[in-house]
Amino acid sequence: MKKLIAIVNPEHLNEHGNYFGIPTNFWVANKEAFPEGTPPVLLYHDGCEDLKAVTICDNPRIVDGSDYDHTAMYFKLVRRTVIRLKDELLRIWEGADDNNIYKGSNKFPYYWEMTREQRQILLRLNAKLLDVEKSVYERCEELHKEHPDNCLLGRINFLLDEKDPEWADEDDNIMATLCHHHRKDYNPSETWNDAPHLMKDEKGKPAHFCWLFHELYDHTGLVWEDLLRIGQITVTIKVYYNYEF
Repeated sequence: MKKLIAIVNPEHLNEHGNYFGIPTNFWVANKEAFPEGTPPVLLYHDGCEDLKAVTICDNPRIVDGSDYDHTAMYFKLVRRTVIRLKDELLRIWEGADDNNIYKGSNKFPYYWEMTREQRQILLRLNAKLLDVEKSVYERCEELHKEHPDNCLLGRINFLLDEKDPEWADEDDNIMATLCHHHRKDYNPSETWNDAPHLMKDEKGKPAHFCWLFHELYDHTGLVWEDLLRIGQITVTIKVYYNYEF
């Protein structure tokens, strides 16, 4: 790890994977890991090799972070998590066992714990993404006929709704990005609901989730409540030319 903050005792750093919307490895530490007087912090990778330290408080900030760092998607997700789990993280900082504190937290509800209105919004998002999938597939098929020997790559951005309190005119407002390769096995009838006994539609039947919806909730670090905040969806498709000399 790059020592952004001097770590005097790594034994007191506990590494974790993708929990609660943090789409990268992060370290929950207690104060014995750092020099005396260090404010409570949580460490995380910013998607590259750099290690960031974010303060554990009501208004989390990156230690020595730039304006760019504070508008990055990773930080936004980490910030949301730190605010919601501040009390639990501070207990860990004081030396409590993290295995019994935040993993059972009910502060990040599951799909089946959402209200009826919230689930309806999620199902409408899923229906919208079915249309996105169809449009992307059809366009990629056209491009593939024109460029059969070249690589196609789509980029799908999910933006905050303009009414969201964290929307900022000077920011790109991207919550998550998915890279979309041309899928020859595209099948709109196939469901990607990996918990059909729990994630159901309004009629009580297993919800039919499209591939993009599954990728969004299961592979971006967003939690269900984050999906409610999505507004515009943008798609970019590029053709990459291959040359040999």
